[in-house]
Amino acid sequence: MNPQEITAYLAASHMAVVATIHLNGTPHLTPNGYRYEGKLLTLITRTDRLTHLNLQRHHRISVHHMCPLKAIWALQSVVAPS
Repeated sequence: MNPQEITAYLAASHMAVVATIHLNGTPHLTPNGYRYEGKLLTLITRTDRLTHLNLQRHHRISVHHMCPLKAIWALQSVVAPS
């Protein structure tokens, strides 16, 4: 996929697997919806969800997504505290 195709694909509404660090140190994986605008990927979750609570503690996240065209992308990042 070229950059324009990737941007067009991510700009639509899709799901990705999000990994955070659970309180006991184990990975916590959840399917999450996201929005993609330009170069900003916004995960959609509620503040009472474990994903959000884990990010409040550790600020580390990994996002995995596989599109129908078999192009796979993954993102690892540190989330800035709110």
